Amino acid sequence: MAPFATLCGIAVPLVAALMRELIAQRGARLGIDLPDQTVTGPDGTVHRFEIAPLSKRRLLRGLDEIAHTGEYAGAIRRFEDDAKKSFPWFYS
Repeated sequence: MAPFATLCGIAVPLVAALMRELIAQRGARLGIDLPDQTVTGPDGTVHRFEIAPLSKRRLLRGLDEIAHTGEYAGAIRRFEDDAKKSFPWFYS
């Protein structure tokens, strides 16, 4: 990874350059391939970007942080039930 700031895992200077290309070329398109972690600029140049594995999985599944946590509702409920049995004084 480059030693400068990133925006969603893409170097800020690259984001700025891509934005300039999009603004300069009316109707230009930008391609984003999340599984391969690449952005294809209007000129066809492919740029790689980094993303945290958990963030990538959530995006690919269309989940935000709350929905992702909701997938663990059963496990959370079991934990809380066990905790109530083990530490009843805490819940009284």
